[in-house]
Amino acid sequence: PDAAALMEPGDDYYQPPGDGFTHMLVKVALGYFGTEDPKSGLDLDAFGTSSVALDDFCLASYPDYLDLSAEIFSGGVEIGDLCFVAPLAEVGTFQLFGKGDLLADEGAYLELVAPSSPIQPMAALAGPQPGAASTDARLNAAPLGTPVAVGADWQLTVTGAAHDITADVLAENSNNDPPPEGFLFLGVEVTFLYNGAGEGSPDNLTIGSVDSGNVEHDWYCGVTLELLNIFARMHAGDSTSGTMCLVVPDGVDGLQVFARADESAAYVWFATS
Repeated sequence: PDAAALMEPGDDYYQPPGDGFTHMLVKVALGYFGTEDPKSGLDLDAFGTSSVALDDFCLASYPDYLDLSAEIFSGGVEIGDLCFVAPLAEVGTFQLFGKGDLLADEGAYLELVAPSSPIQPMAALAGPQPGAASTDARLNAAPLGTPVAVGADWQLTVTGAAHDITADVLAENSNNDPPPEGFLFLGVEVTFLYNGAGEGSPDNLTIGSVDSGNVEHDWYCGVTLELLNIFARMHAGDSTSGTMCLVVPDGVDGLQVFARADESAAYVWFATS
């Protein structure tokens, strides 16, 4: 209920919540078990006796941030913290309200009280799940070194097998933070070729990665010399190469890269080994 002591020390952007308020962290296990995968952006609100949704914009860093924008594939479970700016006068009355569809009228209410016994979150399912929308494409990912069209204007090739670059990232810049406990930095070499009209940038594409855990990885590791310049400005015939740096769990299995040119298109899949 009062998470001030858990906020990252030395955070230049930290701002206290103000008189009469506190930073409240809520540990959430968010699982998707449908077949229309992937999904992201579950709508979650917290409120107390005033029935007014709390501000969820905490100007602070905290150790186990839950990324609600991450793509979750069928069977995936994401566990982490949400931060709310909560009025002290309402501590002990808060509830969480969630909707699986932003357009839905109804959702689920969950009490935010200290549990009387340890909580066991739902278990994740490993690998592509039978009947899920992404399964066939994931099982037929483009082999390493194979250039594949992503939309009408782009071609993507995974040119090198995924490999541990944790030590290289930390040695590159003293300001680079180590990966979270139980995670490592994994490098994947890729090449983008642009064949569109005018100017384009790889940032125009949606790019990500996932393994058998079915939750999209974070792919910012810090400053590295060979890091992919996702914002490169390119013209027809131009190509750019570099390393995608992914934050993945130790013992990662079945890692694949996915990309698409626009939200109406299906993801194109690439093997990394």
